Amino acid sequence: MTGSIECIPVGALATNCWIYTVDGDTTVLDPGGDAGAIIQSLKSSGKTPARILLTHGHFDHIQALPELHDMFPDAPVMLHRADCDYVNENGFKRQCFDFKTAVNDDAFVRAYWRTMPDDLVPLDEGAAAGPFVLLHTPGHTRGSVCYYHADTGGTNGALFSGDTLFRGGIGRTDLFGGSMAEMTASLKRLFALDGGVRVFPGHGGATSIQAEKSAQDGG
Repeated sequence: MTGSIECIPVGALATNCWIYTVDGDTTVLDPGGDAGAIIQSLKSSGKTPARILLTHGHFDHIQALPELHDMFPDAPVMLHRADCDYVNENGFKRQCFDFKTAVNDDAFVRAYWRTMPDDLVPLDEGAAAGPFVLLHTPGHTRGSVCYYHADTGGTNGALFSGDTLFRGGIGRTDLFGGSMAEMTASLKRLFALDGGVRVFPGHGGATSIQAEKSAQDGG
């Protein structure tokens, strides 16, 4: 099994857009902005994405969707069904409200919002998406997920954790659909994975399950 992982930090919040290729099969995860940079990287390496996966529907993880969808119309856009309503006009209004409530200003969302594709593919817990299995990990949003590839050629696996688990931290739970109780349950589930599983989060650097479990346990 041969593969590669490329990270392109994109957008105003430096969201990690991951390009994951295994045995010639390419997945784009969380295209949160700077569509030109993502498309250029794909073209320069001769890759055509077989699918576009979203870990959740917040605007900073979906901003480049329209351009990618136009460029690669055969690549389905997939996410958990509980977050599908984020990727439409209702989602735009919801996120404006969230930011207005949280920081008393929704101009940030308005400046970066785009009209999104409407042919989304809703997924549920345990769904297969290329080499991945979807793990529903609510807490940041109702439909937050991680994408887990267990068989990565002799390693312990790869987990794309979105805004559920970061290096040295976790996603916020104070926006619409967030829940600290659900986040705690989701982290417990992730920490039951093999400690050697590599974690590729939505923001910040890569880490491992063992490193984050140890950090949560206080060392």
